[in-house]
Amino acid sequence: MFHWILSYQLTNDDGPPNDLSSPYIKYLVQAIHKYTDWKLTITVPSSQKSWIGKAHFAGKDLTASYVYSSLDKPEDNSCHGPFPSPIEKFQNDPSLKEWCLIDGTPASCADIGCHHIAKEPVDLVLSGPNVGRNSTALYITSSGTIGAAMEGALMNHKAIGLSYAYDVSPNASPEILKEASLISIKLIENLYNNWGDDVDLYSINVPLESGLKLGKTKIYYTPILDNKWSSLFKKLTDSTTAFNGTSSNEDSSNATTDIVDGSVSDGQKFKWAPNFQAVHEDIDKTEALTDGKVVSLGHVSESSKAIKMSDISESLGKLTVSEDLKNGSINVVITYPKDSYIYQPLIESSEKYLKPTKIYNSLSDIPKNSGGDGKVFHFGEYEELDMDKMMSDSNYLTNSYIYRKALIRKHYLSNTINIHTSKNPESILKKSFPDSFQFELDYAEFLDDVLDEVYELRCELEENESNGCPKTFILKPSMSDKGQGIRLFKTIDQLQEVFNSFEEDYNSDDEEEANGNGSDNNNIITSQLRHFIVQEYISKPLLLKEYENRKFHIRTYVVSKGSIEVFVYQRMLMLFSENSYHDPQEDSSNEDGEIDMSGHLTNTCLQHETDKTVVIEFDKSVIDEESKSKIHEQINEITGELFKAACTVDKINFQPLSNSFEIFGLDFMVDKDLNVSLLEVNSYPDFKQTGDDLKDLIYELFDDVVYQCVNTYFNKDKPVTIPKNLVKVLDYNTNSWS
Repeated sequence: MFHWILSYQLTNDDGPPNDLSSPYIKYLVQAIHKYTDWKLTITVPSSQKSWIGKAHFAGKDLTASYVYSSLDKPEDNSCHGPFPSPIEKFQNDPSLKEWCLIDGTPASCADIGCHHIAKEPVDLVLSGPNVGRNSTALYITSSGTIGAAMEGALMNHKAIGLSYAYDVSPNASPEILKEASLISIKLIENLYNNWGDDVDLYSINVPLESGLKLGKTKIYYTPILDNKWSSLFKKLTDSTTAFNGTSSNEDSSNATTDIVDGSVSDGQKFKWAPNFQAVHEDIDKTEALTDGKVVSLGHVSESSKAIKMSDISESLGKLTVSEDLKNGSINVVITYPKDSYIYQPLIESSEKYLKPTKIYNSLSDIPKNSGGDGKVFHFGEYEELDMDKMMSDSNYLTNSYIYRKALIRKHYLSNTINIHTSKNPESILKKSFPDSFQFELDYAEFLDDVLDEVYELRCELEENESNGCPKTFILKPSMSDKGQGIRLFKTIDQLQEVFNSFEEDYNSDDEEEANGNGSDNNNIITSQLRHFIVQEYISKPLLLKEYENRKFHIRTYVVSKGSIEVFVYQRMLMLFSENSYHDPQEDSSNEDGEIDMSGHLTNTCLQHETDKTVVIEFDKSVIDEESKSKIHEQINEITGELFKAACTVDKINFQPLSNSFEIFGLDFMVDKDLNVSLLEVNSYPDFKQTGDDLKDLIYELFDDVVYQCVNTYFNKDKPVTIPKNLVKVLDYNTNSWS
């Protein structure tokens, strides 16, 4: 149901419902009442007034009468009336619709309807549906249907002329007329929402064909074919009357003249005989997709015509309309740059499932009367989203939650998992996430004090050193990305040197910047990051000789929907380091005790220009199918358990909203025994790391996400089929753990 409450004035040039002259209009009226909340006033000529253009009967007083027809039976053209004035009991009957009949022209009906019949200001004058096409300049400028719309435009209203085209017979089945009405309503809404700045009225032509179908019939926005008439009349007699009133066949004294209208009873005769075949030949000859051409091909056309007779200069191509009329259009806002990697996938998936009339670049661009029940889908950077609307407006759907630190900050993630596994020791997270030590450090000189506070870490490092350093540990800044600040170490002294190097490198960078040299060291400043975690390093990763024994991790896209369903996208990526891997237990440290990170970091942003393969699709790798299946199963189970932990452990820092969804990038490591471990969770993952070779993976991902998270959110009554590459691993809404 449209909740777009506007005042419409409906008129036509074919008169009230009639099986011969006006068989279509009641189907449109029924559809408007069934599918919209438009406030509809009807004022039509009391008899057919076709081919009258924008005309008035100058000097003639007009009379109104009223009839009432059934809304439920558009095929029944019987009415109550006519009555000389409105009948209150019929006005209050919801099964009936009031029609005001004027014994004047369509243009006069538009004038009287807007100014004297409508009970509130009119937002749009709708004229039609005309019986027959109104395409090309010849029909449009002659049509009383377009004339009524033109009158509406001259009264400073938006106006639309609607016509139903047929080739041979005007007779059409109720099914076709109902479909034509649905398409008409959708087009009217689209045009009103996106009214051209230089347009006074639009003309719509809908072909009454058996294949007509909302969402399938192509709709073109076309220019008007600028064709011309020869004479519309054929001379029937050769008799002439001279200028002085004398007939060539009889004496002037016998001529009969009506002084009032200037007619001569036996004057020369001319028969109404427009050459319609010539019009169709003009249409066939043109190769351009004009209004006439498009309708002749069985498509819907919509054209604009300004009163000043300016006109659209070129075809704007196909417009596909939404199949779900009851839910209205959805306003799509994409605040990413148009040249960004994900912009085009978003555009294509939105146009496929949401059918927006226009895609906006900011929330402020959406017109006040944009339709769609105020529904907005906003995809943008976190800072660009309207947090207030996210918390208060269920019609505002976004691509990010507000609070999700429990997952995306490394120390919060560690805390979430530690608490969950302490309560659920059988959880897969117990073995798939390394034991972690958390601490805060502002300056390197305070490390010894910090280790006194994190006494378990001190004991672990001291024991490791006393046993000949059989373990390697990894240091991760909690709030960094792109591999910044990640280091390997084995002893307390090596950890101290790591923090010393952070400050030395930062000071060096600062000095270079002051000297105008800049820096590419990609280093960090300890006092800015503060939060760190330490884990035992997975030193025996799965290596593949086909890829030069280079280390890799698996990037998995996880879709979290509402509050909350979680899906794992099964098309995963393998991200490789540029250099071959060497076990840090076998590598010697440099003179400062620092372990060389070459071959250990698999972030694609750290792989400089290289001819080596650094990204491949996991399922297309050389790993055998049985091993792939085992890895998939672990990733799915770990992900479901992780989001379950976030929902139950830290409800302050993870708050999934029903009107939001988010795509996370989860990184996993696989060891030589095919055990999978979670490394980290990334918000706003870098999709462009797939490159051109794997862009179809991202296009499919966004197609699935827009269908699963956006289309189903706004169309809640539609059945949902989960896309084949999205596996549901958690449904917290129903307390079922998939």
